[in-house]
Amino acid sequence: MAGDRMMRYIVPFYFDGAYEEVCRKLSEASDEWEPGQVACRYVYRHIYQTVNYAKGEKEKQGGVWRQNRQSAKINLWLKLRENEARYASISDSGIYLFRTGIGLFWYEIDFKDTELPVDTLIEYEDQLQTFGLNKREHFIYRVAGKKSFIVSDHPNLKEEKQPILQIREEKAPITGKLIEVYHRVPALSGKNVYLCADFEKHTETPVLEKKENERIDFCLTRLEQNESEVKAYISFREIESFSIPQWMNEKLQVLDCGISFYMMEGIKSKRGKKGQSETNGPRRALLYNYFAFEQEAEAQSDEGQRKQMLLDRADFLTAGHNKNFLRSPDVSEYVYQPFKDAYWYVSNSGCGCYVYKNEENRHYLKTNLSDNVRRDYFMIYILLLYQLYSLIHFSEKIEYELSADAKDYLKAPEAYNLKLKEIQAEINTFLLKSVHTSVSQMQTQNDFYQFAKKNLRLREEIQSLTAGVDFLEELLETQEEQRRQEKENAELLQRQQEEDKLSVGVAVLSLLAILSAFADGIGFLNEIKEAGSLMNLCRENIAYPIILVIVVLIGFVALVVCKDSAVRYWRSKRKALDRNVANKGENKR
Repeated sequence: MAGDRMMRYIVPFYFDGAYEEVCRKLSEASDEWEPGQVACRYVYRHIYQTVNYAKGEKEKQGGVWRQNRQSAKINLWLKLRENEARYASISDSGIYLFRTGIGLFWYEIDFKDTELPVDTLIEYEDQLQTFGLNKREHFIYRVAGKKSFIVSDHPNLKEEKQPILQIREEKAPITGKLIEVYHRVPALSGKNVYLCADFEKHTETPVLEKKENERIDFCLTRLEQNESEVKAYISFREIESFSIPQWMNEKLQVLDCGISFYMMEGIKSKRGKKGQSETNGPRRALLYNYFAFEQEAEAQSDEGQRKQMLLDRADFLTAGHNKNFLRSPDVSEYVYQPFKDAYWYVSNSGCGCYVYKNEENRHYLKTNLSDNVRRDYFMIYILLLYQLYSLIHFSEKIEYELSADAKDYLKAPEAYNLKLKEIQAEINTFLLKSVHTSVSQMQTQNDFYQFAKKNLRLREEIQSLTAGVDFLEELLETQEEQRRQEKENAELLQRQQEEDKLSVGVAVLSLLAILSAFADGIGFLNEIKEAGSLMNLCRENIAYPIILVIVVLIGFVALVVCKDSAVRYWRSKRKALDRNVANKGENKR
C-alpha cells in the first residue's frame, strides 16, 4: 500500500535576503541539508535543471535542497480523538529557493497503518492541512523514544489482592491512561497491557523522568514468574507536544533572514536578537497527494457511481475538507481526467492524483505513474507554484513600494519611473525565464500543466500584473513628456527673451548712433556754411536743406526699426504670459 499512497505538504514563503547569500548559508549547513539534484523522466531538461543550484550560475532560476534522511525522519503520534490515534512519520522534506525571493518548503508524511480507512484518512488530512491548529485539543505529538521498565508483584500485595497488571488479547485502545488491571496471567509477549494507577510503587527503577510527557502503547515484552513474585518487563513510548510550524521555523533559521509565510495570520517577520529571525508560523499548507484505491464492490459494476465516489474523495482529500463541509456538488472545473478511472484535481488548496486500481492499469500504476507523480508531476507543480507566488510577490512589491497617491507621480515622476523600470525589468526577466508553453515530452504531462495553469489563473495574474505596470508606465511617460515639453517651452521662452533683449539693445544703440550721426551731420553743415567753403555747390542755400532732409529720413527709418523691435518684444511677452496662464489651468484640472 505504501506505493499506492503519497501525502506531501507544501508551504510557500518569501525571504528578504540576497539570493546567493541565502543559498550559500543553506549549502554550508551540510550537517542537515544537502544540495538536491532534480532529475525527471519526461520533463524537458532545461526546465528541471534550472533548479539544480550551482554557485555563480546566473542562468539558474533557483536551487533545491533536501534534508538528510537521518535528520529528516520524525516519528509522530496523531490523535484525532480519545479512541482514534495513529502512528505516522515525517519521512522526507526539502526546500526550493528562487531568485524572485520565493521559497517552497515541503515535507512528506507516511502513516504506519497501510489500511487506513478512507473516511478516517479524510479526517486526518483535514487536520494535517492546518497543522491541527483548528482543533481544540492537541493533535500532533512527537514520539520522544521507546523505554522499558519492570513491574514486580511483591508478596505483601498478594494479601491485599490488589491488581497490578492485565494482559489483553484484543488490541487495546492506545490512550496512555493507567487503569486497574488483574495480576497472575500467562506469559504472552507482545500484547498491549494496562497498569494500575499506582504502578510506579512496584517498579524497580524510576520510570517517569519527564512528568510533562504522555506515555502510550504499554506492551509486555517478557514475563518471569517464580514462587515468590512475578516480574513483568514492560515497554512503552513517550510522546511530547509537537508543532509543525515551529519545526519548520527552526529548519528555516539557517537562512538567517526575514521570512514571511503566505498562508498565515499576521504580517512579515522582523529580525530578532543575535541575527535570529522572529517569524509567525504558517496557518495552512498546500496539499499534493497520490492515492490508488481498490474498487468497492458496489462500484465495480456501476461506472457512474465509481466516478462519483472517486471525485468525492479527490475533492475532500485535495481541499482538506472533512465530511461536514458543505461543498459544491459540481467539481468538474477542478478535475482533469488523463485516462479511465484516474483524475487530477487542482485548486488553490492543492493538487492530487486519484486512481481506482483494476486489472488493466495495476501494472502501469506500480511501474510508471507512482514514480512520475513523485518526480515529473511534482516538479511541474513546483514550477507552477513558483510562477504563482512570484506573481503575487511582484504585486505585493508594487503595492508596498509605489505610492497610491496620484499626485506623487506628478511631483516626482523621475524617481518613480526609475523604481518602476527596476520592477519591470524583474518581471520581464521572470516571464522570459519561467513561463513556458510546454514542459514535457509527454502529452499527458503537458495537458496537466495547461490544466493546472488554467485553474491557478496564472494567465489572468500575468495579464493583471503587466497591464497595471503598463498603465503606470504610460502615466509616468505622459508626465515625463509633459515635463519635457514644459522644459522645452521654458527654454524657448528664455531664448526669445534673450533675443528680444538683444533686439531692444541693438535698436537703442542704433537710435543713439543715428542721433549722434544726425547731430554730427548738422554740425558739419553749419561748419561748412560758416567757413564759406563749397559755396559753388551751396549757392542760394540749396545744399543745406537737401542734406537736412536726408538726415531726417535716416532718423525716421531708425525710429521705424526701433518701433518694430519694441512691438516684437511686447508680443513675445504677451505670448509667454498666455502660456503660463494655460499651464496653470491644465495643472488645476
